[in-house]
Amino acid sequence: MTTANSPHNPQSTVDLGAQYITRTPHYAKKHQSFYDELLVHGILKPLTSPIEGMVMKEGDCNFVAPQGVSSIIKHYLKESG
Repeated sequence: MTTANSPHNPQSTVDLGAQYITRTPHYAKKHQSFYDELLVHGILKPLTSPIEGMVMKEGDCNFVAPQGVSSIIKHYLKESG
């Protein structure tokens, strides 16, 4: 997963490798604290618009990273010191 910036407009970004992150009920049980932390810090936000071709399963929840998916890794690197 990586986030690329436009050479013409640094505010314009695109995620390569992952447009959104799906939390399944299984992962919610195991990793809820990670999702909560990322939501509190604004790293993740709930996906509110459908994406063409997305398959939704009961209990799944999808998230996007407004500053790019790479912001997840940057957050944890910063937290680790």
